[in-house]
Amino acid sequence: AQGDKAVLDWDRKGAVAAFERALLLDPASKVAQRGLRRAAKVGDATAMEWIGRCIFRGNGVPASSEEKAFKYLARATELGSLSAPVTWGVLLARSGQLASAREKFEQAVARGSSDAHYELAKIVDSPEEAIEHLRAAADAGHARAMVGLASEYLEGIAVPRDAAVAIRLLL
Repeated sequence: AQGDKAVLDWDRKGAVAAFERALLLDPASKVAQRGLRRAAKVGDATAMEWIGRCIFRGNGVPASSEEKAFKYLARATELGSLSAPVTWGVLLARSGQLASAREKFEQAVARGSSDAHYELAKIVDSPEEAIEHLRAAADAGHARAMVGLASEYLEGIAVPRDAAVAIRLLL
């Protein structure tokens, strides 16, 4: 029975990955969405996150529903997904709900998400706080944060101009 469960988990994860790729190619793919809904019904957090994205963007559904999308993202977050609160925060930020977005990013930062640090750097009010978040993400190996922080060091706006530090970040 334990081995059967492991095979089913592997099959579900493989299927979810295939459906994710299908949605990247065709965001309105009914087959991919149907497969993700099946995986979500058995508790797959990644599938729930993808369904939330599709619903929010109106991909393959009659009309986007923020509330319904956020229910899927909330459930994925409850199940321990590290990326769901980041996705939720990005969607909130895009719709102008910056305080709520910040809350979701901070929740993901508390779980160790470098993506959340990077996203927080984009919406905080203080340049110093933005640099702190970029630095935390860059220290965790987040490539876009490393480039962003290097740009800050090259421009010398929120940090002292230091081309040597910028080059180290980019290498």
